[in-house]
Amino acid sequence: MLLSEDVLLSEGAIGRLKEVLREATALVVVDRQPIGTAFFIGDELLLTCAHVVAGQVVEIWPYKRERRPAKVISRKADSDLV
Repeated sequence: MLLSEDVLLSEGAIGRLKEVLREATALVVVDRQPIGTAFFIGDELLLTCAHVVAGQVVEIWPYKRERRPAKVISRKADSDLV
């Protein structure tokens, strides 16, 4: 993979990068339906868009981990980020 004219990544580096990115994401499940994704910004803190968590019951399903309940702790009124 060529990032620029000067940077070439090995297949191993690309594979590791893909795995790290997968581990940093979680499927968001709202009212028992998979509806979007969220990204870990801390050990127990994720960021997603407000329209993704518009339902009543929110769960997250991190990559290769158990599905678990989640709670929206903040919403910015003039933004789609939660």
